[in-house]
Amino acid sequence: MRVRQPVPAASPITDEFGNVRDDNFLYMNGPGTVELHVAGGVPIGVGAARKSGLTIGQIDLLCFTNRTSICSKRCARRSRFRRERFCEHYSHCGNTVSATIPIALYHAHQQGRISAGRRLLLAGFGGGYSWAGRVLVSVGPPSF
Repeated sequence: MRVRQPVPAASPITDEFGNVRDDNFLYMNGPGTVELHVAGGVPIGVGAARKSGLTIGQIDLLCFTNRTSICSKRCARRSRFRRERFCEHYSHCGNTVSATIPIALYHAHQQGRISAGRRLLLAGFGGGYSWAGRVLVSVGPPSF
């Protein structure tokens, strides 16, 4: 028979950003997550383009999941992706997890950025540190 044990008391920890927490609670290391996203997203994007027989310079639109403008700036700097090629819609709705790419594509469509023959790079980062990338060639604007 198992007996429930009380959670042991923990000393509060103040991180370098002034956030106070203790070891009994989960927390997200935001700066570490951004760095992981940039470090993983760039090779995934480059790899997906290469496997499609393209260079990043030939991609018209980059749609990454779970992105922030900070991630986009750092990816652009690290990879030499042109920043204006990123789908950025975060100011409208924030991080929408698994719905990020479809929402980004919707906003890109509304802005007239998707037309026949445009090469779209989709790259996702998800739970369990899973990654995926795919290049699509648009046959025309999506119907939403």
